Amino acid sequence: THAHSLSPVITGYVYNEEGHKYREIARGSPQWPQAFYPMKKVQTVKPGEIVTARCTYNSTGVNHATNIGSTAGDEMCNLYIMFFTEPGKVGDYLMCANEQEGPA
Repeated sequence: THAHSLSPVITGYVYNEEGHKYREIARGSPQWPQAFYPMKKVQTVKPGEIVTARCTYNSTGVNHATNIGSTAGDEMCNLYIMFFTEPGKVGDYLMCANEQEGPA
C-alpha cells in the first residue's frame, strides 16, 4: 500500500457482479514500512470478477482542502498486489477493466 499521512488503511477487495458481493483480499497500513507483506491465504480471482481498492482517510484537524497528487502535501491511494496465473489458464496478456483490443 502507499498513501501519504492521512490514510491509516488501504483495503483490497474482489467484487463479484453476479452475486453483488465484495470479498476482502488485502489490508495494510500505508504508515508501515513500504514492502510486500504476505497475505493470510492465497486468493483466487475468477473470470469476470473485479479487483478494487478502498482508501480510508482521516482528515480530522486538517483545515484545508486535500488534493490527489504526488507531493507530500497531497494524498494518493495505491494498493500493490503480486499475483500469478496458472500456465495455460489465461491469454497471452492481461488488460484492465474497460480496455479493448484495437489498432495500435
